[in-house]
Amino acid sequence: MSNPVIRFAEPKDIPALADMFEKFVDYFNNELDDAVVIPPKDVILRDMETLHFSDAPLLKTLVAESDDEIVGRLSFYKGWAANWYGRYHLSGMFVKKEFRGKAIAEKLFARLVEIAKEEKVRRIVWTNWRPNAAARKFYEKIGGKYRALGGPNDGDPDDDLLMYLDV
Repeated sequence: MSNPVIRFAEPKDIPALADMFEKFVDYFNNELDDAVVIPPKDVILRDMETLHFSDAPLLKTLVAESDDEIVGRLSFYKGWAANWYGRYHLSGMFVKKEFRGKAIAEKLFARLVEIAKEEKVRRIVWTNWRPNAAARKFYEKIGGKYRALGGPNDGDPDDDLLMYLDV
């Protein structure tokens, strides 16, 4: 694997984004014992196009590309709150299983932080499903903090955890 290039997704990446979405759902269902239903492929493809490349896209997505293969993705959008000013909301991040442990997630997130600084965004926020211990460990490693009272082991075991990183 060559060093991955981090870039914004392009319309030609729609099939790869759809494939990653299916792998993301498989991860939740098989490794975290969830019960998420995967929509039909044509619906996923249509939604990927609408979410990312319509006249008013809802998401921006960074992809990690290595040897002409998309191996990871990170989606985000800009939001506002009275006391946080501009902030990015991390919508989702996924690295293909065979490419995990190669610092791809770190590179994707680092690029998001660079973009946030360029655009004077002060905070990145996201939720992490409590049973996803691997993701919690990653986010803690990169400096993510828990927004809600208590810690990752408090409260309902199926709750989402609100996390953030000030940039």
